[in-house]
Amino acid sequence: MSASINLKTYTEFPSEIIDEIQVPVFCSPQYANYLKQVNSQEVSWFTGFLNETMICIIPFSIIKKAIFKKGIFLTSVVFLSEFNETLEKVFLESVINHIRENKTCDWIQQPPNWAIFRSVPSNSIYCEFGTYRIDLKDKEKIQILKKMHRDHRQHIIHAIKNTDIVVKKGPELVDDCIEVFTVSSARKFVELPTKEDIDKMLEYLPGNIQIYVSYYNTVPQSSIIYFPDNICYYAVYAAMIAHPAEGINHILHW
Repeated sequence: MSASINLKTYTEFPSEIIDEIQVPVFCSPQYANYLKQVNSQEVSWFTGFLNETMICIIPFSIIKKAIFKKGIFLTSVVFLSEFNETLEKVFLESVINHIRENKTCDWIQQPPNWAIFRSVPSNSIYCEFGTYRIDLKDKEKIQILKKMHRDHRQHIIHAIKNTDIVVKKGPELVDDCIEVFTVSSARKFVELPTKEDIDKMLEYLPGNIQIYVSYYNTVPQSSIIYFPDNICYYAVYAAMIAHPAEGINHILHW
């Protein structure tokens, strides 16, 4: 099959053509504005048109490091209509050629782990990456619980029965969330946000940030920051204290 896609680039989200609720939060103008204002990143959007109809879009960020500029795709290709792997590869090839010809950046680094591509441009360094997808629609909680690994299920049931364990949700939990992040050993392996970082997230993305904290006898034990949209719930930051109560982190995710 011969495919030809017209590539167009936008420095502002093309809201006159596409509704932002059709795309993941990381493709949205709000997230782009957050990166621009907080991290001084430049964000643009590459779009593919077929017969005058926009069929796909992908956000691209430029991060300046000294004299260098590194690029990163903020999501995988977002499909707006029927879109096969052949078209995806053609689109990505066009994007890479545009970046190369215009010397947009010095290199393109690995995208975040929620950006899972079906196709990749030629000469890319890549590996296969997969996940389990569980259909939660029309499922009762007990059905979902029964399908879980035995150990996880037992931890959740134990935590549910423990009246000293409580899970809360809300932006007012920032301080408790930070308390967990500060003492967590996870800081050795991943970059966790500061209170100032979270306050900025809530300022620029008020509808796309949700904070959950678990407590044992009112003491914060674990916490998660989600970036939800109409497509998915992304658990972007998570941590727990060194010796949490049994099952408390499992019930937080549950």
